[in-house]
Formats: sequence, C-alpha cells, structure tokens
Amino acid sequence: MLSKNQAKIIQSLRLKKFRQKYNLFVAEGMKTLQTIILSDQYQIKTLYFTKPLDFNIKNGHEITQVSIDERMMKSISFLNNPSNVLALVETLTSEQIDWQKGIYLDGVQDPGNVGTIIRIADWYGYDAVIRSPDSADFYNPKVIQSTMGAFANVHLIEMKREELLVTDMQLLAADMDGISTDQVKPAGSYTLIMGSEGQGLSKTFTNNADVLKISIVGNKDRVSESLNVSVATGIICESLKRISS
Repeated sequence: MLSKNQAKIIQSLRLKKFRQKYNLFVAEGMKTLQTIILSDQYQIKTLYFTKPLDFNIKNGHEITQVSIDERMMKSISFLNNPSNVLALVETLTSEQIDWQKGIYLDGVQDPGNVGTIIRIADWYGYDAVIRSPDSADFYNPKVIQSTMGAFANVHLIEMKREELLVTDMQLLAADMDGISTDQVKPAGSYTLIMGSEGQGLSKTFTNNADVLKISIVGNKDRVSESLNVSVATGIICESLKRISS
C-alpha cells in the first residue's frame, strides 16, 4: 500500500532540494530498472509496481517492493504515460575520479539535452560526464528518463570549471570559431567541453590558451546559426572516434 506521506515524498523529488534532502531520485520503466541492477552502482530503496516483475531483481540488492494499482502509479509517476514500475533510488555522491574520456557540460541547463548527452557518452564509450554547478542536475527526472538507463553505466561528476582546467588531460571545446574536427588529433586522455544552448562556452574556456577550440564545419550556405548541443555532441563524438580509429 502507498500512503499519502509516501506519495508526497515521491512527488517532492521533482525538485533538487528534496532529492538532496532525502538522497533519493525517481527512475521509471523496466529497461531503466534492469540497467540500474546490472550496473550495480546504485542502490534501489523502494520499488513500486502494478504488475509482477518477470525477472530476478535481487542481485545483492535489498529492495522493499510495494504492489500498487494503476491509479496510484499515475499519482506518483512523472511520466504522461506511466510505466508499470517506479523505483526510488539512492543518489551517489559526486565522484572525484580519474577518467580517460569525458564530456564536460559547461552551463548546459536543458534536462533533455543533458540526458541525451549522457546516452551519447555511453554509446561512444566515454567513461564520465562532468557538469558545471550551473548545469542541469543529473538526477532531474527528465535527465534520468532521457538517458534510457545509460546514466547507470557512466560516471557522473560535478566539477567547477577551474578544477577542470588543472586536470592533466587534453581539453577540446566546441566553438564556432574553432578548427575543424577533421584536423583534431585527440590524445589518449581528453575531455570534450560542450557549452550552453544560449551562451556557448564560458569565458573560463574561451580565454584559456590551453583549451583547443574545435568546430563542426557545415554547409557554407546554411541558414542555421548553430546546432542543438546534444546533436553537436553526437557529431563531434563520431568525428573523434573516426580520427582515433
């Protein structure tokens, strides 16, 4: 049974301050649930479901399972079309780890784009996505949903811009005035920096000579001034992959 207080707490997790207060976030859908369990990075605290699950969810996890009806699921779900499973998952402390290939989000505030970039990072084998403090929270429900479970397979790190500058790796930053991605020779360890949708790169990176500015060369007769940040990330990752092969 789902109590009114439990439902209230779940709904409050839409907001970052309550995700921080309870150290919980919401993940919905069978595929996302399976990915979380297989990754073994996250601890599921409570699992709400409307239909019996057709796979083993134990896998070392001590999970409280609660059967609810579809009306209750609709009342707590963040989706327009609720899944038959919703999990309350414990958040991780932002990891301060070394990574070989990472993507840094420089003020990327749209949750959908952040989630898509995490998914792209997983697809191309990047081991970390790092966000500036003013980028969208990794555990925002829209971010989690947009990753399609990929968040559980990539290290998620929060780091100030100045901290990134002192890491011992090559820094590549997407910039309209940069050199073509075809001319870039990525090092064995590097971080790709993607700027915000509206402002582009911050001055911390544009004014730093140690940051190599790179650009996607488009049609000379194009009307569009720029690309969506997640689309641009995918194109650059594919380009860097071809060059590195």
